[in-house]
Amino acid sequence: MSRSSITVKQYLAIVIILMFIGTALIASNTGDLEHLEERLLDNPNDIETLMLLARRYQGKAVESDSSSLEKAEELFKRVLELSPDHTEATAWLGSLKLLRARDSWFPPSKLWYLNTGSRDIDRAVSMDPDNPMIRLIRATSYISIPAIFMKRGTAIGDLEYIILLRDRSPGTVDDDILAHAHFLLGKHYYDSDSPAKADFHFKKAIEAAPDSTYGLAALDMLDK
Repeated sequence: MSRSSITVKQYLAIVIILMFIGTALIASNTGDLEHLEERLLDNPNDIETLMLLARRYQGKAVESDSSSLEKAEELFKRVLELSPDHTEATAWLGSLKLLRARDSWFPPSKLWYLNTGSRDIDRAVSMDPDNPMIRLIRATSYISIPAIFMKRGTAIGDLEYIILLRDRSPGTVDDDILAHAHFLLGKHYYDSDSPAKADFHFKKAIEAAPDSTYGLAALDMLDK
């Protein structure tokens, strides 16, 4: 799609992205920010600390904190300099581009960030298809993007694959990730007017991690 060929329908769809992407992306609040900064000073090339700190800033970026977006991007890029095949850093960088799509006011820029961010996330999945976190990053990034961009089917497939991974290889998928996947599927079916399927997945989310964010959210949905 060229920058000059954006239709009114596509423009409106891009505007809708502003309403959804911020809540769809995973807001990561992993670790105390100050403590992680101190750890990084002690060992600037520690990939684990870089990732934890980058994800912490990514969580703040979801809340429209532009300086945190810049910091998260810088940290994920440092990880890739140290480890070029780090698939989770690649996927998170793609998710940050989707945040830039949300925040950019210029429609062609929105499309560019949407397309390049999606490309990065898809590449990460192709490099590491059995990584449940990468699948979840793509699913949460894609599930609320308007249908015109044809990403929702990929998101549903990723969520179902996370559940399949758990069934096929116990121990490979954390309870919180499993609960998140079931909750998003439940919400998808709830919004699609398929209450039986929605209730099934909400119950599975509660079963997987009853006290987690998404286990509790699933309980709220069952009460509606």
